[in-house]
Parts: sequence; structure tokens; C-alpha cells
Amino acid sequence: MSHGQLLKSPADFENAIMFQIIVSITQDGEHMGSGQLIKQSQHCIHTVDAIYFKGVCEFKVCSMVH
Repeated sequence: MSHGQLLKSPADFENAIMFQIIVSITQDGEHMGSGQLIKQSQHCIHTVDAIYFKGVCEFKVCSMVH
């Protein structure tokens, strides 16, 4: 995964979870938060602090945790 890559598929989200990638989350162009993804469901993404809906938010790679 590269910086700025948009996460779209369930596999993209699984890779972000597995490799502890930090993701920026936006909705309608407004920054909603960023952080490490901890799990996904069919419609939602879970971070440590919040739950975001896949259908209304964009998820982009910020960086990887080492």
C-alpha cells in the first residue's frame, strides 16, 4: 500500500488492519479522524475511537506503524 492510496475493497481494509496502517478518514471532504483500523464488517470500519460507515466515508493510507 502506498501513501494516499484509497481503500476500496474488503481486501484493502484487511491489509490495512493486518499491517497496522494509519488511515485518514474523510466524509464529504471534511476530515473526520485518522488512526489504525482494528476491524471491519460489511458496512462499517472500526478504529480504536470510533466506527465509520464505508458507504459515506473515504479511507486513505497515511503511513504504516513500525
